[in-house]
Amino acid sequence: MLDKNIIKWLRQGLGVSLFLAFSFYFPVYAEEKSFEKQHPFFEISFLEIPLCPAIAEEKTEDEDSTIEFFEKKQDHELRVFEYYQLCYRESFEQCEWAAYTITTEKLEKNTSRKDNFRVDPKISTGSASLEDYRGSGYDRGHIAPAADFAFDSLAMSETFYMSNMSPQVPAMNRGIWANLEAEGRKWAERYGIVYVVTGPILENKGYKTIGINKVAVPNAYYKIFLSPIVKRNRETDDLFFAAIAAAYIIPNAKGEKHFSEYLCTIREVEKITGIDFFYKLEDDFENKIETESLQKIFIETE
Repeated sequence: MLDKNIIKWLRQGLGVSLFLAFSFYFPVYAEEKSFEKQHPFFEISFLEIPLCPAIAEEKTEDEDSTIEFFEKKQDHELRVFEYYQLCYRESFEQCEWAAYTITTEKLEKNTSRKDNFRVDPKISTGSASLEDYRGSGYDRGHIAPAADFAFDSLAMSETFYMSNMSPQVPAMNRGIWANLEAEGRKWAERYGIVYVVTGPILENKGYKTIGINKVAVPNAYYKIFLSPIVKRNRETDDLFFAAIAAAYIIPNAKGEKHFSEYLCTIREVEKITGIDFFYKLEDDFENKIETESLQKIFIETE
């Protein structure tokens, strides 16, 4: 057995080591958190909302600024909820994208699922109905997932409108898709905030349909994550702004693969969907973010 004096010495040494470690860690952590709040992403309102026919841009006299406004265009209807937004496509009876943010504060679970699926009364052309899915063999798959909104009962309830549903193969919805949804929450835990844009890939023709409203059954779905982060230069010890992004295209089919095998670039999703994601970012940086995959991208600031 170890001598009592040795044990005492070890305990004291460990205590000093921990004290020194925490004394160093907390000021550094506080500095990084303070710097993080100045991240240029936070100056951009609704960064997660993509550019599509439901949203238009108008240049002002200042070429570097724009005025954003919403338009009701045929087959593209913007639906704004308390904590997320979507663009509804009447011809497919589902949304083509849903966009929202997850923060560490929103990870706290304060409510449980009520499964109160219901027609969305604010879709001007009428949303899909519960009857459309009944007996179809497909799940009423969430685009904006209920679990991402468990921090508030109203927030979760609003994810059960049929405008937020799409016909998903049960094994896919409850397996790889659910795991990918959980990955978004891990990003929020890891990075503090994550911007999420997700939806079905709709622009193909010849879809199978279900129900009296002919709800299209997509062949695949996409999900995009973008998080602002702060990095420290090991040589100079300076802090700098950065970001990390990831995109996935998941087949609407039964399968055994992990979602990481479907990792792609944001640009690939844009080409397939025709949607412009994160268009509010500076062009050079947007191009870097959209053509890299899971790489930390440095943000140049003045």
